[in-house]
Amino acid sequence: NSSQHVHGTYILGVIGGYKPDTYVGGAYDASFLLAKTEDTTREVQAEEDDWVAGLQWLEENGADVVTSSLGYINWYSASDLDGNTAVTTIAADMAAALGLRIVNAAGNGGHTGNNLIAPADGDLVITVGSVTSNGTISSFSSSGPTADGRMKPEVLARGSSTRTVNPNSDTGYANVNGTSLSTPLVASTVALMLQANPNLTVHQIRDILFTTADRADNPDFANSTYGYGVVDALAAVQAAQAVPEPSTWAMAIAAMLFIALGVAQRRGRAVRPDRHR
Repeated sequence: NSSQHVHGTYILGVIGGYKPDTYVGGAYDASFLLAKTEDTTREVQAEEDDWVAGLQWLEENGADVVTSSLGYINWYSASDLDGNTAVTTIAADMAAALGLRIVNAAGNGGHTGNNLIAPADGDLVITVGSVTSNGTISSFSSSGPTADGRMKPEVLARGSSTRTVNPNSDTGYANVNGTSLSTPLVASTVALMLQANPNLTVHQIRDILFTTADRADNPDFANSTYGYGVVDALAAVQAAQAVPEPSTWAMAIAAMLFIALGVAQRRGRAVRPDRHR
């Protein structure tokens, strides 16, 4: 497929692009692992298994943050987006429970009811919608809530006419639309937070992102479209720096819980829902 490189290049450009005085990605000095899991010629259930395999590979190779600008809905219904049914959702929450920070696009289905995609419905997945340059919600940005009533998306970033690398040019740039573009901006913020404070847990990162976003005082629980609002990267990083380092005792207890949870999760992998219902 001659266009298979396009989408991934857009996303990586938002985070890692760097040309002095011209273009600076959100976390351009990070190290990157790239997992290609999509079959660009069709949409099939095996792609979810590929995504899970990619997630496991990323974790095994030391990833701190996973950003995913894709999702699955063709073989699910809105009632399945309950945080416990879709294959990728289960895997994402398992990985996040073990400390991996996962950021995922909400989808581009608009605001007519629940138009989320899996694994955006994950309990611990940071789900991202899109706004325009003036901060209004993008027409395509998917709204929730999840099937079990949780507010998703949770945060927003610019996904309308977002500047990124042109995948068909060695020197050019492009303006691109989609929650695919807002998601790596939020992932970049998470990476900067971890650079400021590597000890931040998944729950601490979520809490800081949500409480520093521009609608933190008035979250959109009613419509599940704006969430906690547009992320404030500077405020989030400053808040991350202010979190004290855990004590030795706290770290020892956390390590024991991590091991115990890891054993439980590994045992649980033998049982998975039948996704071919």
